Amino acid sequence: QKAAEKVKITDIVTIVRKNRPFLALVLHSISLCAVQTLGTGAATYMYADVLGDIGLQSLGSGFSSVTMIVILISAPLLARKWNLVTIIRVCLMGGFFVMAGTLGYTLLSDTLTPWLFITLYSLGGGLIMMSQQMQWGLVAESIDYNEYLTGKRNEGTIYGFFSLSRRIGGTISSSLTVLIIAAIGYDAALTAAGMAQADGTIAGIKLMYVGFPMIAAILSWLCFTFIWNLNDETRAKISAWKESKVAK
Repeated sequence: QKAAEKVKITDIVTIVRKNRPFLALVLHSISLCAVQTLGTGAATYMYADVLGDIGLQSLGSGFSSVTMIVILISAPLLARKWNLVTIIRVCLMGGFFVMAGTLGYTLLSDTLTPWLFITLYSLGGGLIMMSQQMQWGLVAESIDYNEYLTGKRNEGTIYGFFSLSRRIGGTISSSLTVLIIAAIGYDAALTAAGMAQADGTIAGIKLMYVGFPMIAAILSWLCFTFIWNLNDETRAKISAWKESKVAK
């Protein structure tokens, strides 16, 4: 059956135009992958030039991983009460507000307490990036919805295009990192000489490292709130339709 499905540009256009859940996932994925790459690029500057200790970066990464694992472990418990999309929306909004508090703290404080910053950032980032771990179950759901709408699963096309969207997000942000660092006036010679960057540059690094995840959280939340259109009623219709196909 998969061999019989020929991937065509028209199929991709039809999927993006008609399959709103898949469109929401693509835009969400581009947003989060872009921010993830931006965060990786900005982390060195944040830890070296703002916190003053590049060695803390490994501690921050480890704490972020632990936070992500704890949040993921709690996901099955949350799934007993809410569906996956609701959990993602709540996590995105929770992450946004934690990051907003973190940004306020970093901008208003002349001297940051490293452990407090790492804790806040890891919690906010973990909540936002949790949706990236949960999205694969939703991709499968969008494939079922596509078959329900068009009569074609287009499984290979959907998975392939979704993976491509993740690469697009990462590629775009890799170039943006270099441009933004240059735009905020970063001077590598100052860091090499052990001197502090200009106040405006420090503020720019803070906004880049903490502010961009907030933007990604809002964009993803908008995708799952206003573009995603699968609800319990539609899922019931899809299940009934699939059962009728099996009965035939």
